[in-house]
Amino acid sequence: MDNKKNKFLFVNSSDFLLIRLIAFIGQGVTLGVTQYFFDITEFVTFSSWAIAILLLLSVGLAYYLLNRGDKILSERQIFFFLCFDILQISLLIGLNGGYTNPFIFIILAPIAIAASYLTIERILVILSLSLVCFALIFNFYLELPISVRPDININYSLAIMISLFISSIFLVFYLYYFSLNYKSTQTAYELASKQLQDEKELLKVGGLAAAAVHELGTP
Repeated sequence: MDNKKNKFLFVNSSDFLLIRLIAFIGQGVTLGVTQYFFDITEFVTFSSWAIAILLLLSVGLAYYLLNRGDKILSERQIFFFLCFDILQISLLIGLNGGYTNPFIFIILAPIAIAASYLTIERILVILSLSLVCFALIFNFYLELPISVRPDININYSLAIMISLFISSIFLVFYLYYFSLNYKSTQTAYELASKQLQDEKELLKVGGLAAAAVHELGTP
């Protein structure tokens, strides 16, 4: 099943490559700006850039798949890319303030893509991985510089993580339900189109048969 392209997946490799390249540029600009204006330690600076470069390597992999002839990504390929994205973003967030980093909600992006394109089994794996990453980010992270570190009490911190958990679960089931409706509509449309095409073929054959009978009956 994994080797077969899912007919409901329409993730174009070139578009996917462009999106990942834009994501790398966005991460690079964000890291550059924050490290220029704020007092970021050398360890965090080098570690953050090393993790960002991992995203660039995934851009190279997407480019390889495109050149290999994979114009449309399979569900399995999308799944592994999204797992990588969640881990990569989580590491960056953990190095740069954890749950106090305002960019933490960007982890919802790969979850939304998973809910729209993957099977329910793989969606649940992605969701579980995200929830584990949220829990780790909440407990293990490096503080932001004092100049920009927000003063957040433990109750509000807990509320942030609970909102991430609830948002992730709601987003998954909402988009998955929407995706199922879309796929059902697409299937019905394809079936109707096939039936219409079959009827046209039958009419064409009937016309040819009538013409042949007419020719045979003409002296």
